Amino acid sequence: MKSPIIHGYEYIQSLLRLKWVPEIVEGLAKGHDRFSLLKKNIDFIGETELKRKLRYLVEAGVVVKTGRGHEVRYSLTTFGWEIDHLFSHIRDIWLRYVDGTGTSRSMVDPY
Repeated sequence: MKSPIIHGYEYIQSLLRLKWVPEIVEGLAKGHDRFSLLKKNIDFIGETELKRKLRYLVEAGVVVKTGRGHEVRYSLTTFGWEIDHLFSHIRDIWLRYVDGTGTSRSMVDPY
């Protein structure tokens, strides 16, 4: 039987491994609440792919979509803000230990 941490890890991993999800969540956290703002601020993402990912994130409960037509806005749910918080820790770890002034690029496998 899997422990709750394994279930949680696998679910978060399923979000992390999807291309563009971290960038979309980060963009929404920065206030880019319209489709056009997200597209403008995420390099190389196409309209179809952004639509797909937003639909997925809405279905996953990470993002909420409000309005209709030209008034559509996207925002993070409480769960989405927690995901953004997790992503910010991952970014900080990268900057601190791998890309920045951290210890070493060569991580030793502890196992």
